[in-house]
Amino acid sequence: MQSQLVAKNVLLVGMDDKKTAVFRMAFKMHAAVKYAIVEQGKDAQLAIVDVDGAEGVQTWHTFKQDFPDLPAIYTSVNEPEFPVHYLPKPVKIEALFPLIKALMRGEGLYNPDQKRIEREKAEAERHRLNLERKLKEKEQGVEHQDQFVVRKFQRKEQLPTANIRKFNAEHGLLGALRVICRQNKDAALVYENKPLLVAFPAIQKILLAVSPDDLKKLCENDNAQISIKYIADNPTWRKNAKVSFESCLWQFALWTCRGRLVSEILPDTMVRLKGWPNLTRLAHISDAMRLSAFMTQTTANLHILYKILRVELKDLLDFIAATYMVGLLAADPETIQAMTQKFDGKSPLSEKVQGNGLQEDGIVVRQKYRAQNTGMLQRLMSRLAVKE
Repeated sequence: MQSQLVAKNVLLVGMDDKKTAVFRMAFKMHAAVKYAIVEQGKDAQLAIVDVDGAEGVQTWHTFKQDFPDLPAIYTSVNEPEFPVHYLPKPVKIEALFPLIKALMRGEGLYNPDQKRIEREKAEAERHRLNLERKLKEKEQGVEHQDQFVVRKFQRKEQLPTANIRKFNAEHGLLGALRVICRQNKDAALVYENKPLLVAFPAIQKILLAVSPDDLKKLCENDNAQISIKYIADNPTWRKNAKVSFESCLWQFALWTCRGRLVSEILPDTMVRLKGWPNLTRLAHISDAMRLSAFMTQTTANLHILYKILRVELKDLLDFIAATYMVGLLAADPETIQAMTQKFDGKSPLSEKVQGNGLQEDGIVVRQKYRAQNTGMLQRLMSRLAVKE
């Protein structure tokens, strides 16, 4: 039997002596396979990468650039934001070796989207069961004051349609972003001869040239004249692009909406969610969980949502705008078409880049929203010439 023992060389990345000692001890305890820790990647058959050090997740990306074909395990106290073979901390021996076997067979890939959906469905189910319990207790004369249970279960007042203001999502910075997100060319958005961001449709990522505060101010300006500049391929810019299309569209929608209704939707428009938004990694909207749970199962208009769910009007309109911008909101096409034909305003975008909306399917992404504002970027972006 001794001759049948399999030997595997393991490269440990991002670990100090203490962490290395833990794995060294674990490997000694394993009888079926002889594991040996090596110092060089060229000698390794697999790697375990710890991303909880000073470099963070960049440790993983650097490792994959250096050893793209070496099977590897990602270990951290935090769940990864992309598909990977994931070993959670604290490391458990009973989880380590089955994961190594799955890694070598090409199985066991951790899917963050699937895990997120499972958690959100479980949360929605808990809310549903809680509501059923409270309803049953109320029928028996028990009163509750719970924010999830609808007070008296329905609003008496109607949707205040006269107070609802509208905005045109084809205008301003949000409108320009929608244009470049549905095209297949690398493009920059420019305001007053200054670059704001660069979009890379091939990887669904955006490189920011200014701070989020500056972008927020521009989103609040419905009449901002935004120019689109198509650019040549630039690997350096693409590598530094970290913001996802979805998170950028969602955030821009909230900054632009500010409690208004997107002009393409009427209060009577029947709407429904095509799927759950990634609420764990998108800008917060109050009651977004309740709205998602209800709207993925039921088709309703604003009157119904406002009366039944008792959410604040601003939160409801913000949620409608954000989900519509990322392509997750399905709406009555005839109503939208009629509203589009009624709108007389002209977009400040040039005619050659105007469009009628975002693509049908929502974009599934997982990167956090943060500014990419470096000196190198500013020098490179200054070369963009804006044609008047």
